[in-house]
Amino acid sequence: MEAMHWIRLSVLVVVFALLQSSLIGMIGITAHHIQPSLFVILLIYVAVHSTPTDAIGTSFLIGLVADLFGYAVGPQVIAFGVVGTLVAELRSFVVLRQMPQQMLAAFVAGVLTAGIALLLYPLKGQSGPPMSPAVLLGQPLYSALLYPFVSWPLNFLVGLRRCKTLSS
Repeated sequence: MEAMHWIRLSVLVVVFALLQSSLIGMIGITAHHIQPSLFVILLIYVAVHSTPTDAIGTSFLIGLVADLFGYAVGPQVIAFGVVGTLVAELRSFVVLRQMPQQMLAAFVAGVLTAGIALLLYPLKGQSGPPMSPAVLLGQPLYSALLYPFVSWPLNFLVGLRRCKTLSS
């Protein structure tokens, strides 16, 4: 990625964190108040539209910011880093060109990041956020459904073009 893309992307990660911690709560649904994860949406967007190296670096940045705005530093960094690396590397085998494929990737990434983080919180001596099975599956589903509506403006704001890989 060019330096200008990194600056825009870093600012975007912080803006997403502010939105996630404030305004996203207003669009919570069901009695469990399920909210989408803008971090998962951004993770998949970057993994699809940039090089694997840039996607991996960005996924760790997203995880760090998610931790700073979350419960404890560590679990989200690892969760987003592992999932971002997995998605970035799988792009050489799995085609993520079409929107339904990207939405499915957002759902799977959401389930994996939440699951990994929940497994890691006890290692820090913390319980982490309350996460029922409905929330564990509902948040990734909500994120996946919201993905197309967030990714289109991201194309304009961030200006990433799909990089050429084996899956492109």
